[in-house]
Amino acid sequence: MKIDVMAPTRISIPQTVAFVNKSEKSGATGVGIPDHLEFGRDGFIALALASQNSSRVQLYPAVTNILTRHPFQLAVLARSMQELAPNRNKLVIGIGGTTALHTGMGPATREQIREVIPILRKLLQGEAVTFGSSNAERIEDPDPRGPEIQFAASGPKSIKLAAEIADGALVFVGISDGIRNETVELIGQAFNNEKYVRGTIIDETIRNDNGNRAGYIVSV
Repeated sequence: MKIDVMAPTRISIPQTVAFVNKSEKSGATGVGIPDHLEFGRDGFIALALASQNSSRVQLYPAVTNILTRHPFQLAVLARSMQELAPNRNKLVIGIGGTTALHTGMGPATREQIREVIPILRKLLQGEAVTFGSSNAERIEDPDPRGPEIQFAASGPKSIKLAAEIADGALVFVGISDGIRNETVELIGQAFNNEKYVRGTIIDETIRNDNGNRAGYIVSV
């Protein structure tokens, strides 16, 4: 079993970088870094700095969104991370729950996610896409190797959508064995038992000595 950890939300960027470094030394497989407006720190800046202070652990935003980040911007950020941390980063996209709350927008719909992920793939491959009246927009120096794109899912419909259009799913299920086992089975069915190894299940909160939430144990 591989173990990922989620960086705490209420710490500084230097502390996040130190958390990634410590997690790597402790044997973690990957670290998800929050990308939330309300905490006043940019997740991709933290990811970039963490990439230069680690060498093995996989890095990803947990979770970014398509509401405040345009698809072209997301593709460029993903391309940049691939350059900084080749083949050890992935792009995890969600519906923007807290972002929607704090910016007065509704969460992204499944239809929007269904539209954006293929656009991201095309941009990362250097293919041309259209944005409104702007035709044939592309990344002129692409890196077709990646990264992998996952969808943060929270129910049967979104897991099935992840299987349809993404490379994997980041699934929030809690710590109940029954719910967790049911989710594992659902992911296996949705991905035809082929991509489940790329699915990530967040299943337990770690608490520090003061009882404050410090991160999550993630099994893959």
